[in-house]
Amino acid sequence: MSPCRVLALPGGNPAPLVTLAWALHRDGMRVEAVHAVLYASARRWLHEELLGGARPLEQLRAALADPTLAPVVEHPALRADGTLVEEDALADDGDTYRETAWRVARQLQADPTPLVFALVSGRRRSLVADLVVAFQLLARPQDRLVELRLSPHEAIEPATGFYFPGQATPARVQRYDWPTPAGAEAVRVELVDLRVPRLRGLLPPSALSSHAEALAAGEAAIAAGGHAVPRVDLRARTVAVGQAAAALSPDQMVWYAALAVARRTRPDGLLAPDDDALLARVYAAGLRAWFREPQEMSGGWTFGPLAHANRMAMRGPIRSRVRKDVAAAYAGHPWQRMVVPEVRRLGTGASVRTLECLPTPEIALCPLLDALCTDDR
Repeated sequence: MSPCRVLALPGGNPAPLVTLAWALHRDGMRVEAVHAVLYASARRWLHEELLGGARPLEQLRAALADPTLAPVVEHPALRADGTLVEEDALADDGDTYRETAWRVARQLQADPTPLVFALVSGRRRSLVADLVVAFQLLARPQDRLVELRLSPHEAIEPATGFYFPGQATPARVQRYDWPTPAGAEAVRVELVDLRVPRLRGLLPPSALSSHAEALAAGEAAIAAGGHAVPRVDLRARTVAVGQAAAALSPDQMVWYAALAVARRTRPDGLLAPDDDALLARVYAAGLRAWFREPQEMSGGWTFGPLAHANRMAMRGPIRSRVRKDVAAAYAGHPWQRMVVPEVRRLGTGASVRTLECLPTPEIALCPLLDALCTDDR
């Protein structure tokens, strides 16, 4: 049985939380905890109908012989003054509720255990939308977005007393075309995985601190869409696509900027580590842009009498570090393949040469690098 945790935004009927735990158990997943983000009336119903009354969670644990299954962890949506949000209709209360749900999701994702985003909000469609958006912006590969479906659908009504097939207390489910009501065993429970675009890979990690920031970053990433193009900025020492960016050291930027110029100006885009003509021009432009002195840079960018072998030995670690750092900055991003330099080996045996190039010729350059492209043609 695989462990999981559930994130839910329950509405007026908390019974689906029990049904969900039963359905996940049937499908081989044990719910370690149900994390419920609550406004005032949802909290009242939770205590009256799920933690009190017929105590359906206790019935479920007894039926599955698992006394610690699916404990409910309450996360009340509190205003700044400490009062509980009554509902999400008011703009400020809605923001408070969404940020509470976001914070809970982020806390739960600190652990690699799969997180099930469960659509169990009943008629409160705004809660469904909030959870779907949170899933789109936060979902990891192991997380799931699920909808609980009951047949007949009338079983979802609180008055039926339905929680799960096999419950101890009686249920009274009346379908419109049934002559008489039926019990819990007549209800078919289906758990449906929903496929929606997962956008977390398009967002910089800094944008995940709040729902509002992530939403804005997601909209910006979508607006960039298929027109997303890497931008290389020599002065800022950054490689950016959409909202994501990699910051490089001055030594690293000399190599990456030279790769960008080579990609723009050469048919194959290839740059050799000993291409001192291009590297020296990028290096000089960088010193001016960063207000740096030569002694502040790596000896690998010395273009004077230093032995060729020594220069190459110093440039090797810089190049490998560029590939590593850019790949790390874009980890999980679909744009990673656009910005990490590719290594090409030409020739055979002792005459083999190692060159590099950027994967895509579609690169936006800052004015400083644009000027170098003119010089390199």
